[in-house]
Amino acid sequence: MLQGLIAERRAADSPGDDFIGVLLEAQDGDDRLNDWEVLGIVAAMLAAGSDTASDMHPSLIYALLDNPDQYEKLKQDPSLVDNAIVEALRYEAFGKTGLHRYALEDVEFEGITVKRGEQIIIAGQAAGLDPTQWDNPQEFDITRDLNGNIVFGTGAHVCAGLFLAKSQAKLMLLEFMKRFPNATLQEMPTRDPDHYNARHVTKLLVKTNI
Repeated sequence: MLQGLIAERRAADSPGDDFIGVLLEAQDGDDRLNDWEVLGIVAAMLAAGSDTASDMHPSLIYALLDNPDQYEKLKQDPSLVDNAIVEALRYEAFGKTGLHRYALEDVEFEGITVKRGEQIIIAGQAAGLDPTQWDNPQEFDITRDLNGNIVFGTGAHVCAGLFLAKSQAKLMLLEFMKRFPNATLQEMPTRDPDHYNARHVTKLLVKTNI
């Protein structure tokens, strides 16, 4: 479907002013994105904006309602919402897909030798709970200084859907607080331990108290 849509846009007088149109018109000197590159970027946006977001949102709500003092603090100062999102993702560590890397040379780490060419899988989520980086990492604090976090990756490996995911989460939380300012947890969430990508919440019961 996307291949057909991209071909249709390329053949049109104008590719349009939406996301696909911007990608088709993007240019660096004489270098432009080919069809597969456009397809890959659109696919990444769809994955980041749907599957991952659907796991992120209940995790955000759970983190706030499980820490009602922080939920109250956010209601009193909604400008903290961006920081609250990153803090909840650090605290909840809901993602579980490892980062695959290959050693470029023999490396010894914590008494273990990783030989050149061997694959390692990095649990990036553990970085959010590292006591050498964060004071009281098991404490949820939406006013925490989060400089140095890698919740959405960093450098060349930063999440392609970063701004989309944050925008969706921000809109969701602000609307949730507006509609359910007195919401409380009814019970602990149920999770699917076999989910391929996240500590997937299958059920989160909330009392709206309205």
